Amino acid sequence: MTVIKLVPGSLDLPQCVTSGMVFRWTETAPGEWHGADGPHEWRLHWHPDRIELFHGDADALRSLLRLDEDLEAVRQAIAAADPDLAACWDARPGFRLLRPLDPVEATIGFLCTSNNSLHRIVPMVRWLAARTPGHAFPDLDIIASLSEHELREARFGYRAVTIPRAAAQLAADGGRAHLLNLRQAPYEEAKAYLLTLPGVGPKLADCIALFALHHTAAVPVDTHVWQQAVRRYFPEWAGQSLTPARMNQVGDALRNRFGIHAAWAQQLLFQENLRPA
Repeated sequence: MTVIKLVPGSLDLPQCVTSGMVFRWTETAPGEWHGADGPHEWRLHWHPDRIELFHGDADALRSLLRLDEDLEAVRQAIAAADPDLAACWDARPGFRLLRPLDPVEATIGFLCTSNNSLHRIVPMVRWLAARTPGHAFPDLDIIASLSEHELREARFGYRAVTIPRAAAQLAADGGRAHLLNLRQAPYEEAKAYLLTLPGVGPKLADCIALFALHHTAAVPVDTHVWQQAVRRYFPEWAGQSLTPARMNQVGDALRNRFGIHAAWAQQLLFQENLRPA
């Protein structure tokens, strides 16, 4: 067993792994968690001051959970840009922006999220993962070979068409290596490429840019982020619809205000809008 020490209150694992940033984590008993990401698999017990890791790569887990980042420094940067948003963070201690490891799994996983809810997304991602033995997520060529019929039978809906086509295009363009290269490319270049994939619009491109490619300048704007952004930063838009142009304006506003922490701010806005009034 490996023990990963935590500053008390610096990681709320249940909150982080069940909030829609990753899709293959399960609490198997109180405090006991099983998680998977690409070829990685972990079995652990989470405590507020430590993780007891029974199986899996500790360094990979630290990277996924961003334990290599100074959480207080991020919070202070958020507070300097918007003290009220920092108060939202204080209402959910242990919040962290996750950094999924496998770009293929994160990309395909977020292709499942389009116009979808978390209770449907999780079974879809797990169904795809079951196409290979063990817990490794399948390669793009396996995803590309799935038929529309079998995906519709598995309740993928219209995504039964777009997911194999997107996987085929990614595979043709260089597959995992191409996605890893996009992690090093400028955010704007990475997003422009993602927008060429079947079924990918601006919001989904930002989700993939953030979680698969680790671009923290990416600001996925959905209804929840839009409602919070209007209330906090664009009151003149109250009662108006979210358009592609306004989606870009919200993203630019958060990037201008929060800089490299824009994605952290986006996740806080998203979580804050989900909190009961």
